Amino acid sequence: MTSNKSKNFLNHPFNIAVGSTVVGGIILSVVLYLWTNVFSWLGSFSQNLYNLLINFLNLSTPVYVLILAFVLYYMTKRIIKHLMKETPIEKKPNWLDFKQNIYDGILYKWNYEINGNTYEIINLSLFCQNCECRLVDTSGLCPNCGKFSNFPYDLYNNSILIKARIEHRISQLQKKIS
Repeated sequence: MTSNKSKNFLNHPFNIAVGSTVVGGIILSVVLYLWTNVFSWLGSFSQNLYNLLINFLNLSTPVYVLILAFVLYYMTKRIIKHLMKETPIEKKPNWLDFKQNIYDGILYKWNYEINGNTYEIINLSLFCQNCECRLVDTSGLCPNCGKFSNFPYDLYNNSILIKARIEHRISQLQKKIS
């Protein structure tokens, strides 16, 4: 907290006049320094830009140089665009339609995500085999139809086991295709 004495000192008209003069002088000197030292390049830049424009309009630059510059720019742009383009996967495998199966009396559904050159199983979820309602707790009781499912107690290890079974089934599907 500021004391009453310091408030009176800062609010005194003489101190306000002197203080504002000092602050104004500091601001003016900073602006003058910036104008002379930092912004001096602006004048030379604008003069060079003007000279370039005049030379171009007078066609002191040969036309073949302008055409060559345009062609080089265009080719460089196309090469960079070609290099930056991601290579798409050539053909979607048929087994990507395999997104659900029943294991141990429970319907499992999942999706695939591309990871580099391989596909990864994601969003593995458990569903009621009877009504396809998502099983949300470990009781094994379907919240929609009330049917009891043999719900696994260790979900983490079970998901690893189920993913292994899915991958085995995918390898069988790949052998059938080829």
